[in-house]
Amino acid sequence: MSRSVRGILPLAPLCVLICGCSMFGDSAWNGAHTSVGAGLQQVALSGSIDTTTPIGKGGSVTTAFDLEDDAGQDEEQSALYAAAQLGIAPLELRVSGFEYANEASGTFTGELLGTTFSGPVETDFDLSAYKLTMGLDVLNLERLRVGAILGATVMDLDFLIASTTVPDASENLDEMVPAPVAGVRADLKVIDGVRVGGEFTMLPIDEVEGFEVSFIDWELGIHVEPLPYLEVFGLYREIRLELDGDIDGNDAALDIGLRGPVIGVAITF
Repeated sequence: MSRSVRGILPLAPLCVLICGCSMFGDSAWNGAHTSVGAGLQQVALSGSIDTTTPIGKGGSVTTAFDLEDDAGQDEEQSALYAAAQLGIAPLELRVSGFEYANEASGTFTGELLGTTFSGPVETDFDLSAYKLTMGLDVLNLERLRVGAILGATVMDLDFLIASTTVPDASENLDEMVPAPVAGVRADLKVIDGVRVGGEFTMLPIDEVEGFEVSFIDWELGIHVEPLPYLEVFGLYREIRLELDGDIDGNDAALDIGLRGPVIGVAITF
């Protein structure tokens, strides 16, 4: 278990102690509830990988690599989205997962992570994000609830670039970043069977595993129950990851964003 995940476990008893401060009302969330859902997200990828590579005696070269223009990762792709939650008010345990993978062709001339590229390149970008959170309703009314969130996320990034003209010119960036998250969630019941809700989480710290890290994950959507035990949902979700640190002797700064709509269904109990 990573240091980051271990660091948030002692906060779990605190959530239980705060329960006495929760405000209760007649609400659809008062009681046991469970849901399991999945959908597809139409994802637009953006961002850059900037690296500073030492050369010669005290020299260096800095290169900006754009994921859309240089890597060719400029077309929207479908990505799998899944989420499940289990709650007994005022607590709610939620787990969600997101996976994005795309191969593309681009053109890049310059230094990247110590390797010189010139001309056409093939790129393979994979990003997985998994999040486990415990929510505590601090406001729970008939039509509205607002909850605080604590948990952990794991970002697994695997980026491969290879020249199609220069032999042995390739680089693989493979980083897994586990980190604690904190945030807020809110839901509003519009009418029976229809609600809107959103969630916002971010890192409460700025350094993880030797990297300076910034992470934001938010979603906003509408949930409709056309039949008992069945929910159809539409969301808009955005993930933003900034990572700055040493990678294979190179000073690297990653700025990666994924955003787009999600459509899916869930089984509710």
